[in-house]
Amino acid sequence: MNDFIQITRHLYEEPYTLNLVIIASNGSATGSLEFYTNADRIAELGQTLSRFPTHERSNHLFELGSERPEDRFGFYFRLRANALKSITKCLVQIRLNNNMSYNQPSRFDDPQVTDFAIRTGTPELQKLGTMLNTFGELRHQRLFWSPTLTVIDNELRFRDRRTGNNLEAAFESLPNSDLSLTQTGP
Repeated sequence: MNDFIQITRHLYEEPYTLNLVIIASNGSATGSLEFYTNADRIAELGQTLSRFPTHERSNHLFELGSERPEDRFGFYFRLRANALKSITKCLVQIRLNNNMSYNQPSRFDDPQVTDFAIRTGTPELQKLGTMLNTFGELRHQRLFWSPTLTVIDNELRFRDRRTGNNLEAAFESLPNSDLSLTQTGP
């Protein structure tokens, strides 16, 4: 699998605050980030992407957190969707930053900033939006999207565990490329 986005939901203060882990790749770069938001923000992004693009110069920016040290956020997540001079091809730019300082020792997270883009067709991006809408209903623990495979299910490893490493559980839940997963979801 080259281009993919996986979002997993972990036990936390639902429905008010969601604890999510995103793992994304364009085949050359892969990044992961644990972050927090609410179901309304996920639904907002899903609604926008399910109708994207509206014209050949469409652009949508979704941001959570901040990279500015003075804002004192634990993370920064950015997803920007752009139409590529037509309404049939799109670019999804992803930036993941856990805001850990390279000079600050930490037992839990290594410093990480990942910034890359995924090229995709409009129907595939709209499918991601539809899946985000369904995921925001809080009935599923894992959303996996790629241009060729979409899965939305409850196959999250260690999902009943209230302690542990959520990044580890998310990586363990990535579909294996040699598994024949059936398409599910909306």
